[in-house]
Amino acid sequence: MADISSLLQTQHSLYTYNSDNALLRVKAAQADRLKREYERIEDKYDGSAQADYEAKLEAAVNAKAEIATPYQRVQTALGKMDDLRNKLIEMRNAANLGSAEAFDYAYSTLTTMVGSSWLDNSLLTSNNRTNSNTWPDRPELFSAGSYQIELKHYFLGNDYSIEMDDGSGTVRPDFSENTLSGGAVGGAKFEDISNVTITGDQISFDVGGTTHTGTLHKGGGGVLSAWGYNNFATATDQDNAKAAIDDAIERVRMAETQWGIAEAQLSGALSKLGLTQEQAQSDFESKSIEIIEAKTAEKKAAKARFDLSVNSLALTSNQATNYIQQMFMAQPIGQSKGIFDIIGGY
Repeated sequence: MADISSLLQTQHSLYTYNSDNALLRVKAAQADRLKREYERIEDKYDGSAQADYEAKLEAAVNAKAEIATPYQRVQTALGKMDDLRNKLIEMRNAANLGSAEAFDYAYSTLTTMVGSSWLDNSLLTSNNRTNSNTWPDRPELFSAGSYQIELKHYFLGNDYSIEMDDGSGTVRPDFSENTLSGGAVGGAKFEDISNVTITGDQISFDVGGTTHTGTLHKGGGGVLSAWGYNNFATATDQDNAKAAIDDAIERVRMAETQWGIAEAQLSGALSKLGLTQEQAQSDFESKSIEIIEAKTAEKKAAKARFDLSVNSLALTSNQATNYIQQMFMAQPIGQSKGIFDIIGGY
């Protein structure tokens, strides 16, 4: 007759294997269920609840940036006011002294200080001459949030051009060389121009014994180079130059006033928009933390349920195995008799 202890061992091993295999399959199913639970939680907290807060924050950031740029531009312009005014006063003193060289040097320096829109169109003081010989005071309207603020460009240097009556083209000054550029008089030095007469927008002047005429266009402060005032040959020429410079100084004062108003408006808007941005940032962060905490809590709860179910299954399986082992296999067969002894005939 077969050794019943061996049969028991074999049956017990088979039971243990099947039990472990079943437990493994249950664990895998539970893990898959936990994965699906995590996916459901992720879908629930997909960011849609934060979207409104994020949109408000983005709008506040953009509005503040929209105001910050013109605010910096107007501050840059206002920072130049004293220097521009002093350079114009320097030109006025040179005209009063009859010094064409000092006048043109200050004129050229002022041209550099105000800058050129061709090189940097963000400068509010720059030379913004167009191809049609105009220098427009260009307004810009900035909208940010509920604010609408106008910021105007004022060319605070001086420039001019002459459309030649002989059809040779447009003449412009070259301040780097103190010469005229373009037209029939291109290359003529300022010091070689004489007998200048200006009536309204009509101008005539001599270069090398030849008289030239044309239509004069003036931009910015409207001051000409020293040759435009006959190099201050007479008191009248000096007075004409000084009167033009006084108008240019008044233009600086007017621009400074307008930019001062714009700066105050932009500064106020920037402060309020900054507070709006801070509040929107705080709301967004609070909502984000709230959502993260809620999502974390749900995931922890799902993981706790998973751990509990798996541990319970393992405990049940171990208890069943131990029960069978204690009941049938804990003592040597030879030392105790049980139901299997009787069945086996021992």
